[in-house]
Amino acid sequence: MRLPLLGLSLFAVLQLGAIILVGDDILALLWSEKALTASEYQIAYYMLIANMVGIVFSATGQIFRKATVALGGAKSLYIYWTFTQLLSAAYSFWAIKYFGVWGLASIPVLNQLLMAGVSYFVAAQKISISQMTSGFHVFVMKWFALLLAIILMPIAVRKLFLFDYELQWVGLLVHLSLFGFLVLLLAFTLFFRSFKAKFLPVFYRLLPR
Repeated sequence: MRLPLLGLSLFAVLQLGAIILVGDDILALLWSEKALTASEYQIAYYMLIANMVGIVFSATGQIFRKATVALGGAKSLYIYWTFTQLLSAAYSFWAIKYFGVWGLASIPVLNQLLMAGVSYFVAAQKISISQMTSGFHVFVMKWFALLLAIILMPIAVRKLFLFDYELQWVGLLVHLSLFGFLVLLLAFTLFFRSFKAKFLPVFYRLLPR
């Protein structure tokens, strides 16, 4: 359960970081400048980010959902999910009425957060979460630091390193490459000891004698 949870959380957060970095460029490639105004582009960009935040919660929640169903807790889980959907429906009416588009953008985030939280809560009754993370705390803290940095890094890159290119797709590739390099550099720095202990011996054995 550890490996799928770590893998899905990393994949989802990488997607979120990429959208924060170049989501507006992707929208500009999909839609012509005549199709939307600048303010409408900005709203679409923020709504895209909000949906990606919801996917981060959904991806991790799916692991706990599957574990709960496998352990026979499907009935309890779906009862809680029903109340979650009713709460989300009530919130949707209030949010759209008073906050308009921004309220609409917040709905998938809240819905996926509640469903992931409920999935975790029900799974914790079936399995020992503390036992699952026993001897794993330092790694988990580093992992959360990496995920947080992946979210914050694109914001810094947008402020410091975004440049205009004659061809928009070239700029998109350059910015994504820079983001990927920074993520790899940070991951290697945080997990150097694990890399050294597990991968270097394998690498040395592959070298020609």
